[in-house]
Amino acid sequence: MTIYGIQNSLTTETYIGACSIPFKTRKSDHVSKLKKNKHYNRHLQQDWNELGEEFFEFFKIDTANSAEELDEKEQEWMNHYLANRKYRGYNLKQGGRYGKCSEITRKRMRENHADFSGKNHPRARRIEHIPSGKEFDTLTEAAEHFGVTKQSVYFHASGNTKTQKFKYVN
Repeated sequence: MTIYGIQNSLTTETYIGACSIPFKTRKSDHVSKLKKNKHYNRHLQQDWNELGEEFFEFFKIDTANSAEELDEKEQEWMNHYLANRKYRGYNLKQGGRYGKCSEITRKRMRENHADFSGKNHPRARRIEHIPSGKEFDTLTEAAEHFGVTKQSVYFHASGNTKTQKFKYVN
């Protein structure tokens, strides 16, 4: 069991991780996701995209003999590197298997939370039921009103049926 780090050599921001699989395998997983632009850590991914692989160092820090020891050491090393502090590290949560988001991360999430449900969704479009002329804010509202599936409303509004019962309203 290994504690490892990923460090940005330009800013010294560091991600601290723990793994029970071989370090080489875990490193390969991170690199693969970063190269495919699929890494779960957006901040790390953004810096990787902007700077390139050559600015990141992967390194082993410590080892542990049990899951409990691994959790404790991960948190200790995160504290040492200030890994879950803004502009110092990439970690979004406190260390350990049951790590919680740090207070800083929770605050940022509250500040940046946006309501993307229903008509607030960026791709939401108004729908008109052609026979009745009734308009709906979303495709979901129209489907619920008429007791049909969202797919059915979508197909009609997109012109994919012979009888178009719905249309998008600009």
